Amino acid sequence: MLPDARKLFDEIPQPTSTSFNALLSAQIKAKKPHFVPQLFVDLPAKHESIVPDSVSYGILIKSFCLSGKTQKAFEAFSELKEKGMEPSLIVYTTLVDSYYKMGKREEAEKLWDEMVGKGIKPDLAAYNVKAMYPAKNGSPEEVVEVMREMEAAEMKPDAITHNYLITCYCRNGRFEEAKEAYEEFRKKRIDPNAGIFKMLVQFLCENGDFDGGLMVCRDSMKCNKIPDFKTTSALVEGLVKGGKVEEAKEVIGVVKERFPDNLLGGWRMLEKKLGLSVDGQVSEQPQVEAA
Repeated sequence: MLPDARKLFDEIPQPTSTSFNALLSAQIKAKKPHFVPQLFVDLPAKHESIVPDSVSYGILIKSFCLSGKTQKAFEAFSELKEKGMEPSLIVYTTLVDSYYKMGKREEAEKLWDEMVGKGIKPDLAAYNVKAMYPAKNGSPEEVVEVMREMEAAEMKPDAITHNYLITCYCRNGRFEEAKEAYEEFRKKRIDPNAGIFKMLVQFLCENGDFDGGLMVCRDSMKCNKIPDFKTTSALVEGLVKGGKVEEAKEVIGVVKERFPDNLLGGWRMLEKKLGLSVDGQVSEQPQVEAA
């Protein structure tokens, strides 16, 4: 529970559904969803002025999903509809996401169709939820189909959508197409997220394509979104094994310039392991070349 938020709420003489929803939402934002169900029961019982509305139920449903209590979430969804309330886009998106994560694709798509049938237009977040399932379990063509649906709805796929597509190509072993999709993504000048760089460098290195991994890593350096140590060190080791010592030094050099000294212990150990250091220092600090 958030003591300050509860204290402020208790000081309100006649709390409304709006203040009630604000308190419930605060629990979600504070990553304490397990407090929401009890508050949902206790506060309306204590204050006649509080009548849970569709927003209240939406927060309750989200709290159950975040706590792993999906059955409770669907029970709350049924109760919402029984009381004559209309579920919001956020409620539908939350439950569609839950069905997909449970591997229940048919149920997820049935709920999606119900939402659209009610005239509720999916937003970018909803479409990304729909793209996530085939990205992890299906084919790239299925992800592309969702992207076409987005574009038909005059919505532009974002970095998350493109990440799903690239991931799906890699997961299916179609690395050349993954690189092509990445190039298309770069041409659209969408602000990339760190996940795209980490995922693609990792998959390319695992497939032995260290040149491709270096290209993507250089892009990540330009955006100051360098992948984590495990991913980047695998690239460096692969470059050294392939005789590309200067390129390996380049990567380490940039990392050492970007991160504070207390975070570089692992890199110094890697330098020594690969024979790239002289008295603990990289012999050269090359500039990052254009990809």
